[in-house]
Amino acid sequence: MVVAVSLGAAVLLWCKLQSLVQNDPGVWLEESLRLARGETPYRDFFWQYPPLGLAAIGYPLRWFGASFSVAQIALDVLSLGIVALIFCLLGYLVPRTLRVWICLLGIVVGATTQTYFSLFSLLSYSPALHAAALGLLLMLLGLFRYLGEASAGQKFPKTAAALILSGCWIALMSKQEAFLVAPALLTLAALFDPHTQGATRRTRWSKVLAAGLLPPLGAYLLLGKVVGFTNLAAALRGYGLATLPCAWWPTGLGVFGALAALGAAAFVIGVGSLCELSRWQETLGGRYFWLLTAAAAGGAIWVGYEWYAGGPLLTGPSSAAARVLSLSKAAFGTSPVLRPVLWSSIVYWLALLTMLICRPVQRVRLELLLLLTVPVLISVRSLFGSTLAPTPEVPALSYPFLVLLGPYLLARVLEFPGHAAAGLKLQGNRVAVRITSTLVITYAVLRVAAAYPDLLSNRAFTSIATESGLVRVLDGKVNAELYQYVMHHTGPRDYFLELPYGGGLTFATGRRNPVFSNQFAQIPLPERFQADDLARILKNPPKLVVASGEPNFGTFWGIQGNMACVFPRWTWIPDRPSWTPESALPLTQFLKDNYHTERKAGPWLLLGRNAQ
Repeated sequence: MVVAVSLGAAVLLWCKLQSLVQNDPGVWLEESLRLARGETPYRDFFWQYPPLGLAAIGYPLRWFGASFSVAQIALDVLSLGIVALIFCLLGYLVPRTLRVWICLLGIVVGATTQTYFSLFSLLSYSPALHAAALGLLLMLLGLFRYLGEASAGQKFPKTAAALILSGCWIALMSKQEAFLVAPALLTLAALFDPHTQGATRRTRWSKVLAAGLLPPLGAYLLLGKVVGFTNLAAALRGYGLATLPCAWWPTGLGVFGALAALGAAAFVIGVGSLCELSRWQETLGGRYFWLLTAAAAGGAIWVGYEWYAGGPLLTGPSSAAARVLSLSKAAFGTSPVLRPVLWSSIVYWLALLTMLICRPVQRVRLELLLLLTVPVLISVRSLFGSTLAPTPEVPALSYPFLVLLGPYLLARVLEFPGHAAAGLKLQGNRVAVRITSTLVITYAVLRVAAAYPDLLSNRAFTSIATESGLVRVLDGKVNAELYQYVMHHTGPRDYFLELPYGGGLTFATGRRNPVFSNQFAQIPLPERFQADDLARILKNPPKLVVASGEPNFGTFWGIQGNMACVFPRWTWIPDRPSWTPESALPLTQFLKDNYHTERKAGPWLLLGRNAQ
């Protein structure tokens, strides 16, 4: 069933994009094309992640041809690998029936998520996510296998070592969050390894740490020597985007959101406990009343946050209908649903770490700690706010881990009265499994029903036959007009530019991008890269430009609004500007002076060079 649903998702999402001329998929498709053509990332073109995710798409494009279908197949292979690893990991956690349902939930959430962590879809904001998730899942499987197979005095199991080390290398070469998560997993396993102690522990794990961390470090040193260490360092810092906000620093709204997430978790547990009321009362006695009280209060806090946070707290007065819509999105959207799982995991992780430090090590506590470590440490980048919003957000890379953790932790809590979950794997309490399965199936069905008209169905999409193969586009009429105009007014060797935030049209037409970056919005690109882009466009002026009809062609420096870090001050929401609306990029002024509008298509301008 898992394989059939995976293949079904791949078919329904085959080569679908929202737009060719904007959004993240076009950016990484164009960047992958440049790698396929022999250009070097960080030196010749913009890439803001470690190299492996780019290579996972770029090299298949080089070997099999630059087409949407090749990119789609490469992402499908990565997605299928993630699903397979989730299925294997769930074997350590839940009974067979729940294992299948949770795995299907992961497929459904990934297949119906747009822009963030998408499975079997080109809509994800970067293939770096998929590669990093694969690596971290491999690490968890290897660590669980080690804890289950190793024994005192024996060598490190070979299969476990292979999984741990390969996963570590893949993760560290894929996404910046792994720079924190992968070493932390190895360090925690080393500190609390129940199979070794003293000098034996230090020797064993020092070798594992060296074998896991030194090869990626060597690869980065070689890469830095090729592309320039300053270029590589700028990329790994997100060209300034990573340091613009500081989502770990609490604001009033962020703390409110965290409390609401914990309140939602308490509410779900309280309602679930009512299904075995007598057993909970017998186990907790008078404390059960306080559990129900906390559940009711938590539910009220959660509803209050979702009712007001999307309305008067941020955008001013709003109608009751708008607030009901906001509340419904919170009940079924990805990040709002996973936020209670994340904050519950943070609290549980801290408790487990404290118990491992203060009490004799128990294998199950270590396994749970390692399982929670991945999403907990990934979440550091958006605990109380995100890059683009002042509200807490669940990072995309943590999606597959939280999707499996949510049902698992809920079922584990609901098994509490019988004290059944003494080990890592649930014992299969019938009521706990039924409640969890019902919630999982209901949520999955609602996700599919909501996504079918505008995403899974082909009705809303227009098929466009391009130089890079067939692609289905949501904004099809305008995109088709733009594509035809570019093809009729440029040749294969001509340079072509998209502004402010695209690349899909460059990929579709097979034209060449003359500048370093094709992302002229949100990224606070350092001035030296802006100057380099101007120099490049002066050397190879594009024959045609597709640009937004907004002021400065939609380009701007940084993130529109007030999202810059307010540390060490306390504010309700960030109040420092994170962009400079009065300034224009050097490249933009060059285009104003040397190009004119030849045609308009929807909100887009087609700019041609002035007569010389």
